[in-house]
Amino acid sequence: MRKSFIMAAVVIAVTLSAFVFFTQNGQSTESETVTPQTEQTAEQATTQQSAETTTESAKRPPVESEFETLEVKALGNPEAPVVVEEFASFSCSHCAAFHTETFPELKEKYIDTGKVYFVFNEFALNGPAFEATIVARCLPEQHYFNFVSFLFEKQKDWAFGPDYKEKLAQNAKLVGLSSEKLEECRNNQAMKDDLVARLRKASKMYGITSTPSFLINGELLSGNQPFEAFEAAIDKKLNEE
Repeated sequence: MRKSFIMAAVVIAVTLSAFVFFTQNGQSTESETVTPQTEQTAEQATTQQSAETTTESAKRPPVESEFETLEVKALGNPEAPVVVEEFASFSCSHCAAFHTETFPELKEKYIDTGKVYFVFNEFALNGPAFEATIVARCLPEQHYFNFVSFLFEKQKDWAFGPDYKEKLAQNAKLVGLSSEKLEECRNNQAMKDDLVARLRKASKMYGITSTPSFLINGELLSGNQPFEAFEAAIDKKLNEE
């Protein structure tokens, strides 16, 4: 039992160390999994952020955000019998594959029909993904999911070069985001702290250390699974209701 607890703590620390390393250095990666760092670096990272966590997982994820600066980004009927909660990094190629190949069918069959309430959580694992999160959250609400689709569809055009900040700003400007508003969002330390705190909580509560990961009424499904895997998991939950 003690060994399992220690291993879980190390996983959380490693996730945070990778996040802090990438957001400080602005490096980009296509990997969906956090790369382990040294124990000393991980230890330092965990002391930089603090967040309250709970020890029990509810059957369904909450539909209201506990983090004051983070509005819930969701599609569908909040009263749907199944909640699918995604954790995704905008620079993750597997996340892009899910959103371009699988999500449209998932939306048509389950979200648009009122069977699934889909909650999207930004789970930034590097600098470009973190910057994209800031930009997306800075946009008016009606543009958010369209911009998310753009980020995944055009990922190769912006996510892997040194000029990703400029490219993100240019594209956000096309939907009305001014340079002044963007700079204000970039300086919003409370939002940055909440994003990291949510990452930490998801890692500790659900063991999420890679993207994409999904909670289907609280049950974890990891990786870019084919549509049939989501279909089976969702139908199972619908039959339980």
